[in-house]
Amino acid sequence: MIRPALFAILVLLAGCEARPTTGPIEPAWDRDACNHCRMTLSDRRFATQIRSASDGKVRHFDDPGCAALWSGKNGSPDDEIWVRDADGDGW
Repeated sequence: MIRPALFAILVLLAGCEARPTTGPIEPAWDRDACNHCRMTLSDRRFATQIRSASDGKVRHFDDPGCAALWSGKNGSPDDEIWVRDADGDGW
């Protein structure tokens, strides 16, 4: 009887970490790669991200140029586009 209860608790806890459905998310700096050129995201001053309106997926870019090139081929007018502040402290 304890095992089914423990399983149910684990399932409930696994669902608690919900990602936001809007707004920017922090990339894994120095690990995540640009979705366009595959360069590692390391310079926070130029980072950009696009949250797709169609699937909700967040795509990271190392600069606004890569985001624009990707968006021109794959984007939608309803996508959210977030650009990092020049001082690198926020989106």
